[in-house]
Amino acid sequence: MLQADGQIVDNSIDAQLEDLGHATDLEDSLAESKSQRAAAQGRNSRTDTSKYPVLTLPNEITIEMFLQFLPTYPLCSEMTGLYSPTLLTHICSQWRTIALSIHQLWRAIYLPRSHVGIDHLLDVWLTRSGSCPLSLNVVLPFEEYMTAHWSNALSNLISQRTRWEHLTVTVGGSGPGSSAHLSLLNGPMPVLHHLRLDFLDMITVLQVKSAPLLCSVILSHDACMGATVELPWRQLTSLAMYWCYLDEFSTTLQRASNLVHCKLFISNRDMSINALPEISLPHLDSLVLDVNIGVADDRTIRSLITPALRHLEVSERSLGENHLETLSFFISNSTCKLDRLRIMYDDGGVSIPLERYRSVVPTVTCISASKVGAETSTLGA
Repeated sequence: MLQADGQIVDNSIDAQLEDLGHATDLEDSLAESKSQRAAAQGRNSRTDTSKYPVLTLPNEITIEMFLQFLPTYPLCSEMTGLYSPTLLTHICSQWRTIALSIHQLWRAIYLPRSHVGIDHLLDVWLTRSGSCPLSLNVVLPFEEYMTAHWSNALSNLISQRTRWEHLTVTVGGSGPGSSAHLSLLNGPMPVLHHLRLDFLDMITVLQVKSAPLLCSVILSHDACMGATVELPWRQLTSLAMYWCYLDEFSTTLQRASNLVHCKLFISNRDMSINALPEISLPHLDSLVLDVNIGVADDRTIRSLITPALRHLEVSERSLGENHLETLSFFISNSTCKLDRLRIMYDDGGVSIPLERYRSVVPTVTCISASKVGAETSTLGA
């Protein structure tokens, strides 16, 4: 019995030792697997960095790369697609984390007239931009296409009005019931520096009352009409008016007497106005002037008195029939000393050699010519 019991005990111990051996083998196998996995991960990491060395760059350099990827602020990028910062969030998790941490990537927002989920996209961009000042390019839909999504987007924009630094608003075909552009601009904009308004068929009055830092404005189409747009004219230092009428430009410039830079593109042919009243712009440093009415017309330039003017860019047709006589009158009437002169011409080149212009403006150190409609120089806004 004891021998039998002893045999039973021995067998039990052997079984336990055998089980312990299996457990040890299993632990060794598990440890080896972990070691192999760690080695594989190390190899993969080395492979990733060798294939994509850009991922090893310091974050500061990656951030600068991302900022250079976008148009220079305040120009706006697309909200989606190849030219949007959204693309950077789709490359890899590392780049996504970096892109979402850079508030400046999301501070210049372009809102097209039609875009699916415009309110959601805008909310995402406004959140990602943090507290950065904003540059906005808003193309408002026609009144009949003002959807609930667009209404929500406008409400969200208005809630961020204190961050607006640069604002472009385009409105087309606004009718008597249109109020989107009015609600957008009817309120304080404490950091707004630059405003561009491009309206068609506007018939309502728009007033910008509270924008103490506003200094640069571009007006085009019906937005040029003084009866339509009320701005803090005297605080402006830069003004561009496109497709404006003679009486509109005259009325506006008499109110914007502190301008330093000005661009004027006159588009009507009202020959009933024999002469315009004198317009004194004592601080004007640069002027770009063109009339596009089918005939030579020197009434605009003859009305201006600009004693501080140093840079002039003027089309030949803006100098009337007698280019040199008109330019000479303007220089003597303004008592200005031009430093740079550019003559803009139609097809066929300048009609008078540039040296003859120099004889009228002896103080000029740089004189050049370019075709009307070509990229203008850095004069003005």
